[in-house]
Amino acid sequence: MTGAHGITADTLRTTVGSGAGVVASGLGTFFGYNAGLSNTTGYGTHFGHQAGRLATTGTGVYVGHQAGQVVTTGSPTIVGYLAGYGVTTTSPTLIGFQAGYNSTTGNGTIIGFQAGFSTTTGNPVCIGLQSGYSSVTGFGVYVGHQSGYSSTGQGVYLGYAAGYSATIGHGVYVGYLAGYSATIGSGVYLGYQAGYSPAGVPANATTTADEQVLLGKETGQSSATQVNGIVCVGWRALAGAASAMALGRAAIANHISSVALGAASTTTADNQVAIGARSLSMINALTIPTGTLTGLYMEAGALKFRGSSGTITTLAAA
Repeated sequence: MTGAHGITADTLRTTVGSGAGVVASGLGTFFGYNAGLSNTTGYGTHFGHQAGRLATTGTGVYVGHQAGQVVTTGSPTIVGYLAGYGVTTTSPTLIGFQAGYNSTTGNGTIIGFQAGFSTTTGNPVCIGLQSGYSSVTGFGVYVGHQSGYSSTGQGVYLGYAAGYSATIGHGVYVGYLAGYSATIGSGVYLGYQAGYSPAGVPANATTTADEQVLLGKETGQSSATQVNGIVCVGWRALAGAASAMALGRAAIANHISSVALGAASTTTADNQVAIGARSLSMINALTIPTGTLTGLYMEAGALKFRGSSGTITTLAAA
């Protein structure tokens, strides 16, 4: 049945608008100028000016001005102004203004204003305004406002602008501005401004260093010098030399392959293990080793060692 203003309805389809589903013989729904213009036997839903204009046999959903307008045989879900503008034969999920705009044959899940804008053939997950904006062929996960904005790799980016500047690599960025300035590599940045503003100093942000593991609020480098392979765990834990490790609240390891273990502990030499805020200390043993017990202990202020034969050696007098 055909009514006024180009409205057609029968048991198979509903069309509203000039050229909408004009050659359709399937069970589609077509609303808008040239919406589903080329549909023949598909069961798609087309709402908007030229939405799904070239789709022929798919069962896709197209909502918005020119949404998925060049899809031919896929069954995508495309919702938003110019969303999936270049999609041709695949079945991604694209929701938002220009979401997945350059996607052609990928099957990603892209939700948000210009999310995954540059994606062409990859299958990323992008959720949030301009999340994964520069991802082209990768398979990354981007969740958060501008998360992984510059990324072309396959990392994981969770949080507001997390890993914003990362271009290549397979890093993990979780937290507000986590690893924001890191550009390359496979680091792990977990926590509020981890690697971006160490101890509140953005000038010391990680930019070109690689293989860093930074866990905790404002963890990272102790200076602007870029160092590879550092590990910092704890609030404002810092490291300033290659392969250094700082474990604990405000721990600082500024020497090569050194370890600062404990809150406020600080290293003083390469290859050193510093435990606690002061030098390692011991108190008198509550029970003196006897029988088969062996080991190091303190007695009356003297440092002693009891061997397996029961011999006791005084290592340092009281």
